[in-house]
Amino acid sequence: MAATARRSANRATAAARRSGRPAARLGLLDHSLAYHLRRAQLSSFRHFAERVRTPKATPTQFSCLVLIESEPGMSQVDLGGILGMDRATTMAVVDKLQQRRWVVRRPSTVDRRKHQLHLTPAGADALRAMKRSVARHEREFCAPLSVGECQQLLTLLRKLLAG
Repeated sequence: MAATARRSANRATAAARRSGRPAARLGLLDHSLAYHLRRAQLSSFRHFAERVRTPKATPTQFSCLVLIESEPGMSQVDLGGILGMDRATTMAVVDKLQQRRWVVRRPSTVDRRKHQLHLTPAGADALRAMKRSVARHEREFCAPLSVGECQQLLTLLRKLLAG
């Protein structure tokens, strides 16, 4: 842990030197998992936005399309639950996907209160194009890690999420 913290501090110092600004003193944040997870997420989202341009989509929109492709007819409630989004946020994201004609809502055949989500042909095409860009994003973003380190990080993150 101490070696990792030193490497992190050294990278921050090197980045500050390159930008011409003084390195920030992080204090307790230098040892905060939450702080580093959030910074990594923001960095990943910025990198995603730079790489996934045609068609343009957010990581959340991409995740929704992937899940709907893997389980056609899934409910909006289930989609939100898998992604950890509340109902209002889920509805806003699905509304946006529907406006782009990538997703259609159909009444559930089992429960009239629910809507089933399906990719449209345009949505399937958009997702196919995004998958290539996202694969490149993942390779580039994880480049500072070895393949083993990347797998280990993914395993540890899954473990944290599982509780």
